[in-house]
Amino acid sequence: MAGVNFGTQDWVDELVTKANSSDAYKKAGKNWEGDLKIIILAEEGLTDKDIIYYLDPHHGEIRSASLLETVDEKETAFTLTGPYSVWKEITSGKTDSMKAIMKGQLKVKGSMAKLMRQVKASQVMMKIMTSIETIYSDE
Repeated sequence: MAGVNFGTQDWVDELVTKANSSDAYKKAGKNWEGDLKIIILAEEGLTDKDIIYYLDPHHGEIRSASLLETVDEKETAFTLTGPYSVWKEITSGKTDSMKAIMKGQLKVKGSMAKLMRQVKASQVMMKIMTSIETIYSDE
């Protein structure tokens, strides 16, 4: 594969395919309940619009995922919001998502306690994200 454009439905579809075929994710995410939005905020010179991904992980499987048009399109248990540059660092493996949360680079809406109980699932998901051959709009 030549790569998938970040911020597209194709990218989130690739994430779902890889996660749902991963034994590590099935095991790590077996107790996960709660859908989420990932909001990637536009930054001048990097991307011209916000990117909003919806994911519905449930017991080690992503039941559905899509690119949303607006933040209000779906209510979710969790929302992770951060600038494009931070998400690029996370999806390219240069930054860990939990560290980005702790540093305030990513904002979390939803139960932080519940999210912290799912650190292993989050780590495996981030590893899957970094395995996607991604094409970024600013490169």
